[in-house]
Amino acid sequence: MPTENKTAPNKNVLFIMCDQLRWDHLSCYGAELVTDRVTKAPATNHATRVANEMRRRGILLNKLGIHYNTLKIRPPMPFSKANADLLLNTLDSVLEACGPALD
Repeated sequence: MPTENKTAPNKNVLFIMCDQLRWDHLSCYGAELVTDRVTKAPATNHATRVANEMRRRGILLNKLGIHYNTLKIRPPMPFSKANADLLLNTLDSVLEACGPALD
C-alpha cells in the first residue's frame, strides 16, 4: 500500500480522465475540486474562481458535475507536450494564486 507524502502540499484536486466511448482514446480530462479529501465536499465557488482565472490567462475550460466543482478540459486534437505543459503550469499557478479551497 503506498504511503502518503507528508511534505507535499494539500491542493485538494482529484484528476479524472474519461472518454465517452472507451478508455483508450481519451478526449477530455477533468479536475474535481474539493474542500476535504476525505469527505470530498465540493468546492463549487473555488472551481468558479479557478475557471475564471484560467480564462483570464487564456485557457478555456468548463465547470460541470452535479455541484459544478469539476473543471472539464477538452484539448484540441493537435495537443502537444508543450500545450500540456502550458496547461498544467498555468493551472498550478492559478491554484497557488487562488489559495486553498475553503468555500
